[in-house]
Amino acid sequence: SYVAPWKDCIFIKSAKIAINKLKSYGLEVDFYEEAFKISEFVEDDTAQLRADLFNKAVKDKDIKAIFDFSGGFCAIQTLDKIDYKAFRKNLKIFVGYSDASIVGQAILKKTGVITFHGPMLGATYHLNETLCF
Repeated sequence: SYVAPWKDCIFIKSAKIAINKLKSYGLEVDFYEEAFKISEFVEDDTAQLRADLFNKAVKDKDIKAIFDFSGGFCAIQTLDKIDYKAFRKNLKIFVGYSDASIVGQAILKKTGVITFHGPMLGATYHLNETLCF
């Protein structure tokens, strides 16, 4: 699995909650430290960094699923930066919704690979440290 949290401290707490929940299901969870450099706000390098991390996860043979952590204002700006050929070659489960729905739709359109809508792991801070999955 792959969880990409934002650098905001509330999302760091949410990332830890989500990681522990996924581990409780017997999953191995990895995330890239660079993900903590991502801002909730649209910055010049945010879309490129998100796409780079996504593509890195796609090409990593050990990663079986990619969970979008919390949508994101610049999901649409990542679409032309995603390596769709690599995604098709290295099939992964992709889970996300909200702003990430467009990423799932682009993957389907460009690769024919079905993606999954939900759950948003970053929502844990609203749920008093519990997850709805």
